[in-house]
Parts: sequence; structure tokens; C-alpha cells
Amino acid sequence: SVMDTGEFNVERLDASAARLVEQACELLAPIAETRNIRLAWRTAQVARPIHLDERQMLRVFSNVIGNAIKFTPEGGSIEVGMQEFDDRVEFSITDSGPGIPESDLPHVFRPFWQGRPGDRRGVGLGLVIARGIVEAHGGTIRAESRPGSGATFCFALPFADAARPVL
Repeated sequence: SVMDTGEFNVERLDASAARLVEQACELLAPIAETRNIRLAWRTAQVARPIHLDERQMLRVFSNVIGNAIKFTPEGGSIEVGMQEFDDRVEFSITDSGPGIPESDLPHVFRPFWQGRPGDRRGVGLGLVIARGIVEAHGGTIRAESRPGSGATFCFALPFADAARPVL
């Protein structure tokens, strides 16, 4: 509700994109291991910092990777990556789960929405919160999927020098 009112604030500091990915994956790897899911990550050498609230961005990774862990069958895999573009860095989380039907993709960021009514693996707020945090950082988030081939969630954040207004 704080995000809906526009009162959600982030406290941004310059940070390393690669270090953010490593921190998030190190935190979530033990959870993936309990389900025999391989969580792998690859980082790129990105010289420019991103300007972000680290605690809130770790929450985004936790929500998105947490969903991947919930929906990936035991023995599956999740890969976290990043790619640099001119003005932003894009993070991706790809799982080997069942995927998301095309008709469901437009709804995944809606509050309380669940692909399967009565599914008890969450309340349908994790992706809404992730979207709000990413957008509060001036970024974007999207979901891609082909049923039977897993899902990929991507979010992009501007580099620190691109995120600040020019005075």
C-alpha cells in the first residue's frame, strides 16, 4: 500500500552489480539446496556502479529467486545472470520449472494474483513488491516464459551516472 501511495522511498548508494548478485545468491543457495535445486550465477565485469538501496534490491532478488525455487521441481536449476547495456545493467533469473502460460503473463505482477487458484505457495504479493522496488529505482521488470521451458524474470537498473538528474 505504501508503494501505491507513492510514499515508498529508497536510500540509494553506489554499489557493484556483480557483488549484489553474489550476495543474493549466497543468501538463497541454502534454500535451493534443500530442494535439490542447483542455483548458479554468473557475473560480468561491470566497471560502472549502480545507484541503489541494497537492502531493497536484495528483497527483489529474494522474491524472484524465491518464486523460482517454489515453482522449480526438485532436481531442477535456476540461473542468475547479468548483462551490461549503455545506460543500465539487466539482471535475469531463469528457472527450469513448468513455465507460465502465455495467457497468465500479463497478470503475474498484479496484487494477489495466482496462476492456480488455491495455490498455497504464497499470497501473490512477492512480484508486486519486486516491481515496486525496481520501479522506485527507475528500473523496469518483465517476465518471459514458454510453458514447459521454464520462466525468466528480468529487471534492469540504470547505472549510477544515468540515474541522477543533470543539474
